[in-house]
Amino acid sequence: MAESFEGGRPRSSGRLPVRYSDLTSTDLDTFHSSASTVLGHHAFAGNQPDDFAISGNSGQSPRVLMLGLGLGGSIRSILAANPAARITALDFSTETTALCAALHANYFPNVHFETIVANAREFAEHVEGAFDAICVDLYDDLGYPEFVLLAEFWADVASFIAPVSGFVMANAWGLPTHLGWSENSEAQFAVAGAMQSALGPIRALPHRRNVTVFSGDVAFPMSRRVAPIESLHSRIDMLQIRLLRLRAVLARQVEGLEQPRVVSETARTKVHLNTLMNELWHPALQRLFSAAAVGGITPASVFELVANPSSVAAAVHRARGDLQLFLPNVASNWIHQYGGLPLWYRDATEATYEDQIQRDLGMFVLGWLTQYVALLIKCPIGLEYTQDLAGWTDLADEVLTAVEGKVIA
Repeated sequence: MAESFEGGRPRSSGRLPVRYSDLTSTDLDTFHSSASTVLGHHAFAGNQPDDFAISGNSGQSPRVLMLGLGLGGSIRSILAANPAARITALDFSTETTALCAALHANYFPNVHFETIVANAREFAEHVEGAFDAICVDLYDDLGYPEFVLLAEFWADVASFIAPVSGFVMANAWGLPTHLGWSENSEAQFAVAGAMQSALGPIRALPHRRNVTVFSGDVAFPMSRRVAPIESLHSRIDMLQIRLLRLRAVLARQVEGLEQPRVVSETARTKVHLNTLMNELWHPALQRLFSAAAVGGITPASVFELVANPSSVAAAVHRARGDLQLFLPNVASNWIHQYGGLPLWYRDATEATYEDQIQRDLGMFVLGWLTQYVALLIKCPIGLEYTQDLAGWTDLADEVLTAVEGKVIA
């Protein structure tokens, strides 16, 4: 299929090449904090930071700058996509940076990256030279810092991007796409608008309550190396790499960013964004229930909807636009709420994927298929057999192959 991941990255500074086994650890199950999630059995985490792996396609041995580090949830994802990537990560917290470094030293000792402790607003004072990609993930438990919403900050980012291959990505947390983030969330819209003012047209990748907005072009293939298929978990990671390159190509341009909006201090806080989500959730849910009506009977709850395959099929067939992302979000949250994979989602995938590909290929990949693969990654250790994770993975492979046949051909 492609040359082996084991070819690794060039020997430099006396370091051995990064292998897929360097990106996983049998001694770590899950390490989670408000900053990020790190899984030991996967190079990916099944959430938004996985999208930053797309930056690994910005060069043969790309220089990647991360503004905002957390626990480093994106570092191994980027290296899984391209083990030759050279990563510099900047974070304002000495404590978080030290924890990230210790976590990787203990469980992933052959994964190397440079860290800088500094305020991201002044990052230009702490780095030198051009970067092939810059990944921005700057919000905390309170919300967004004001400077992330300003064009001046993104102009600084643009000045450090390499010509031609330059690629910038940002995590815009807040409202999910099916609740209309670009229409209803002033903060997320302002981040994308400020980016566009400095970097040009912006495209978006939905992922639950996150939206990855980015500027730059991604060429095939996204990864020049692949993980060896030695285990079910490495096979799933390879599926994620295949999916990410499809997401990058099918991402949709964000419209209307030319009209700036004034963002109040309150509007960029997590409290406000959570309140806004609660206000918008019920009306959207009612639209989903209406789409799922069968025989004149409208589901009265999510449980009632997903318990009836005919209602699920009706919702899949009738939902249009961003509403198509609602059921995938329900499925993704299922594993967090109930600790297992949602069988109804697998059944619906098998029954409807051909129709969904035919009707709206982009939305199917960006929503339905993205959350399906995320579920495989997030399946808790110990449930592989009771949940038939191998069967879920076989179906994902089948669907990805069908999509690749249309997109890559």
